Amino acid sequence: MPEAASNDIAQLVLKDVATGAILVTLAEARGSMPEKGAEVAVGLRKVVNRYPGNSATSTQVMGSEDEPIEFNGWFRDAWLGGSLGVAVEDGALELVDTMNRAVRAGKLVELAWGELLVRRGFVDKFVAIYHTRGAIKWRLTFEVSEADDADVIGTPTVQSATARDLTEILEWITYYAELSLDVATEINNVGHALVA
Repeated sequence: MPEAASNDIAQLVLKDVATGAILVTLAEARGSMPEKGAEVAVGLRKVVNRYPGNSATSTQVMGSEDEPIEFNGWFRDAWLGGSLGVAVEDGALELVDTMNRAVRAGKLVELAWGELLVRRGFVDKFVAIYHTRGAIKWRLTFEVSEADDADVIGTPTVQSATARDLTEILEWITYYAELSLDVATEINNVGHALVA
């Protein structure tokens, strides 16, 4: 039976983000853990422009992007009994059915492999390779849409004026324009009175 490298990765859990319900728990104690090694890659989303006559590039970074994560493993009836050493009849088939339902649901899920790896996204693909009824090799591809440790890179947005703001500004301009006309008329009247 495979062993986890540490207690950090004793379980792989898929949880529905909207409801908080646990869809699948693959645990070492039940013998359904992924095989060792999951490649977790992150890169930059960027636009690179090369302008004629300039050897330096113009690069605009638009944040980070996680690549899909792939897990592989075995569901074996003989392992699913855990430390009891008793085979769980059709346990492998039940786990395949559970994983298929998780894919078909198309829900945003949280994938947590202990505390080592936590990502939100979608179960993009689940492949079951049947060797026997009780021994099924599997591959799960998880499409990451959000990572806990991702920094948000963005420029502050300036709030644009609304129609109400513009109407209020026009009312103030009209008020002061009329006030200026009243003052100019009073000054003109005073000037005529002094000349007369």
